[in-house]
Amino acid sequence: MNTRGNIRYKRTDDVDVRQISDGMPDDEAVSSNCMGVDNYDEMYNDDIVEALSEIKPIYREALLLQQAGYKLSEIMEICHKKGNLKTRNIETIKSRIFLAKQQIRKLIDRNGDKRIDQV
Repeated sequence: MNTRGNIRYKRTDDVDVRQISDGMPDDEAVSSNCMGVDNYDEMYNDDIVEALSEIKPIYREALLLQQAGYKLSEIMEICHKKGNLKTRNIETIKSRIFLAKQQIRKLIDRNGDKRIDQV
């Protein structure tokens, strides 16, 4: 352990990662109160779900992963592993999220209701 003054710090290489991973939930087991790409329709109202269904799937996937709490780098890895992203380029993920939000704004208002003035 490193000491600094009266404070003792535990070095990160002293932590056994296997002990930490044993207590983590399984990736396949999604809680009913956690949003994922597969259960987002249960979390949003009908107008939002309809708007999400109207945008391109690659945009929808990136946006939903961001809304589920994933970091941009994690979204990039997920999309790359699924084959939806040819190279690991975080700028592409940023663009997809930006375009998804832009398209969603055209379809619904700030309250999540379908826009009446939509063309």
